[in-house]
Amino acid sequence: MTMRTITLTALAATTLVNACAAYPGSVAPAYVSPNQYANYSCEQLVDERARVTAEVNRVSDVQRSNANGDTAFVVGSLFLWPVAFGLAATHDHAPELAQDKGMQQAVQSEIVAKRCQP
Repeated sequence: MTMRTITLTALAATTLVNACAAYPGSVAPAYVSPNQYANYSCEQLVDERARVTAEVNRVSDVQRSNANGDTAFVVGSLFLWPVAFGLAATHDHAPELAQDKGMQQAVQSEIVAKRCQP
């Protein structure tokens, strides 16, 4: 391999990796004000926490699947480029996951502030 080929391959790999969906654990929560839950009762807050947690888990599963698919796409693109054409590009759900994680934190913050019992 020539130096130019190695450089172009490295550049292509970097571009592909940067275009990948992030793994759920690396997605930081977006800020959501706990004030929107100020009028909730403790029972409503606990129910909302359960709902938001289920949504965080659902979106995390989708995001993890997409990140794994993107990793397969990168590997396929680098080593088995004809196979890569058969792999579909994924949609990054990181913004949705960040919002859901922020809601989860806001609800939990309001639960603590109101001293709700678990």
